[in-house]
Amino acid sequence: KEPSTYLSSYERDFLKICDYSKLIVSIEIPDPIEYKIAGGNHNYYPDFLITTDSGMKIIIEIKAYNMLYDKKVLVKKYAAKKWCRKNGMKYIILTEKDIYLNGEYNETIVLNARLSNLSNNNN
Repeated sequence: KEPSTYLSSYERDFLKICDYSKLIVSIEIPDPIEYKIAGGNHNYYPDFLITTDSGMKIIIEIKAYNMLYDKKVLVKKYAAKKWCRKNGMKYIILTEKDIYLNGEYNETIVLNARLSNLSNNNN
């Protein structure tokens, strides 16, 4: 796994969890995804692109739980899901509820469950 840059403590802690996950074989910074809002074109820079041991590529966005329904977050999510479907990838937003369990690192329990669940959904 390659070291990556991060902007928040949630992102940093996600990377620490990835180090322990047997499902994740690589982590990269993904290319930007174009989206439209308020009549203008913008670039969305997702946090990470992971590759799982099965070869699945998943774009990961780390977001605070209270931001999940923010209009801009929803527009970016829609654009990313559309882009991922077109490019044979998956998209997932993880929050602190996925990263922490009882105030401690969640290790890989929820993360592995969320990643495994992606292969069973038409995300």
